[in-house]
Amino acid sequence: MSNIIAGLRELLTQEASLSHWRTMLAFFDELDEGPEKTFALDYARSHLQEWPAELRVLNELDAEHACWTLVGGLRLDCLHSHEAVYLLPEHKHITFLELENLFHPQALNAISKISQLESLILRECEVMQKIEGYGALEHLHRLEFHGGVAQDLSWLGQLKQLKELSLVGEYPEDGYRSYKGPYLKSMKQLLGVRQLRALRLRRCDLLKDFRDLPAFRQLEVLEVSHCAQWRNLSLLARMPQLSEVNFSGCDRLITTQPMKALKQLKKLDLSDCVSLRHLNGLVELPALEWLDLRGCSGLPGELARCYQGEEVKDLQRELG
Repeated sequence: MSNIIAGLRELLTQEASLSHWRTMLAFFDELDEGPEKTFALDYARSHLQEWPAELRVLNELDAEHACWTLVGGLRLDCLHSHEAVYLLPEHKHITFLELENLFHPQALNAISKISQLESLILRECEVMQKIEGYGALEHLHRLEFHGGVAQDLSWLGQLKQLKELSLVGEYPEDGYRSYKGPYLKSMKQLLGVRQLRALRLRRCDLLKDFRDLPAFRQLEVLEVSHCAQWRNLSLLARMPQLSEVNFSGCDRLITTQPMKALKQLKKLDLSDCVSLRHLNGLVELPALEWLDLRGCSGLPGELARCYQGEEVKDLQRELG
């Protein structure tokens, strides 16, 4: 018993990661059934509560799995998700769910019964576009859509605990299918979630006008990447708590002058902003620690090469 606990204790002192989780799964797979394994599982369960649920995952719903009581989340593709979504409400310890290519028409009704969900990630799940059901997920604080999303997003206001929202468009690598992305055309649809702490909009090709961007006073993380129309940075004054910003791939962005209002900003990604001509305003950011200028071919001299995802040292001197 002492050798088992010693080996388990060594695993549990490692940094939380998927690789260490897989090592732990293999560790329990090798243990024979019996009192020692039961004790070891109880010991692990009491020490794994601090690990994020998205790291304690299985790729199929298997309540007979040796480590099932340690599992916090599931990543399911179309082969495993259809039956699983109907069984999940019975397993109250599952708080993280990632689904891909789910096409069962009743899937959302089933998922709405998983009231304990805290994080939900949907990848190309076309059937999840209807609004009925999301309001029942009263504990949901993280929601990600990769691929198609319904045009009407007003239902987001039903999610009172939502803190992180990601809307991501995708271009299939095979080249045979068309772009699938959020049908978000107006920022007004996000008025109901002003409590957000993180907002990520990536490749939202249909979004042409940002003037109605809500005043997210509590927002700390903002990503508007690879969005061709994003250029009016004066809107950032509505979000004074921002500490992390990603505008990579926004090829109409010309100046950073309005960013001087972001006194809490620590991390800034401007990579591949090819129209960017100067970095005015950045020297007035006292908290800035990290900067990425890779691919900013419009910047003068060697400036883009100085910061390729690196720690900021003496930006004022380097900007001349």
